Amino acid sequence: KVQINEGDKAISSTAISVFSTPAPKGPTNKLGILLHRFIAGRGDITLDGSVLLFGNNNLNEINSNEDAGKITNGGENMAFVNKSNGSPQALSIESRKPITEKDTIPIQLWRIVNNENYSLKLLPKQFNANGKFSFVKDKFLNKETFIRNDLDTIAIAFTTLSSDSASFFTRFSIISKLPFPILQKNESVLLAGALNGNTVNLKWEAKNNSDHLLYDIEKSTNGIEYNFLARTYANGSSSYHFTDSAASAGNNYYRIKTYNQAAGFWNSNIVTLEKDNLVDFISIYPNPVSGNSVTLRLNTLLPGNYLVNIVDQNGRLHFSSNLVHSAQSLTAPLNFNRVLANGIYHLQLMHTELKKKYSAKMVVANK
Repeated sequence: KVQINEGDKAISSTAISVFSTPAPKGPTNKLGILLHRFIAGRGDITLDGSVLLFGNNNLNEINSNEDAGKITNGGENMAFVNKSNGSPQALSIESRKPITEKDTIPIQLWRIVNNENYSLKLLPKQFNANGKFSFVKDKFLNKETFIRNDLDTIAIAFTTLSSDSASFFTRFSIISKLPFPILQKNESVLLAGALNGNTVNLKWEAKNNSDHLLYDIEKSTNGIEYNFLARTYANGSSSYHFTDSAASAGNNYYRIKTYNQAAGFWNSNIVTLEKDNLVDFISIYPNPVSGNSVTLRLNTLLPGNYLVNIVDQNGRLHFSSNLVHSAQSLTAPLNFNRVLANGIYHLQLMHTELKKKYSAKMVVANK
């Protein structure tokens, strides 16, 4: 007989409501794990479960206000193991600080039935690996399963041998790895792209990709500073696609950052796509240009200081100047310091504070 009184409620504990819909003040970064077994005639049955809660104010040491010890049931059992007090203690609920690459969190299984079909069901709920990559490590099969935080459920199927405790008792653990750059040249990912209006269609081929984890699409407007655009997880395919529907005026630079199973990463080739302004923010007259001057009209541009560059098709700079734009529309002469060689150029404006860029094609045709 078990009697629970009103005074036994753990009202101040941070470990309450961890399996239910999160309360407004409840934990948000957590990883639940359920132990399942397939039973003929009954289907996939949940046998046990445990949960990890991560937070900056949590302790890695066992704390009665944060953690809940495991109560062994009559069937199969699972729990996390914490050794901070010297001896291993099984926990159903373990609160910890954000995960680090040095962390190893053992998962203990016991009272397992021989030669049955089991699975661990991972439930990442707003799971944040704190800039690391986290895996469930299977020591028995020497295998690691990446914990993706974009999935509601991740299943790891396994069978056991009750005569060999290594096949279940200390088989699984959670580990993390810190991403690191791979400096040697790697051409396993080849990126290509095409521009259609405001839309950029990217396609990359991934060969020798058995250890690829994911692909980060990165974008730059200056070819130097790249920003994260989107993430695609490897699915065994050799071909992937992504669409950027917000191409910037001027040059758009794209690359793929590939991560492998060891958490190493490298960058693909760079694709450069140029988008002319669909709205005539910049008008050049005359165009084609002859001589060393043009009339420049700025339409609906933000007031401010602008850097004016003229570059050729290879990106070489031929002229640079500063322009103060005090109204939304401006017409002003622009005098070059010399006569440019015949060819196609790009007149580029950049707002020096906002870094917003505009570009227009300019043809030089001196007689």
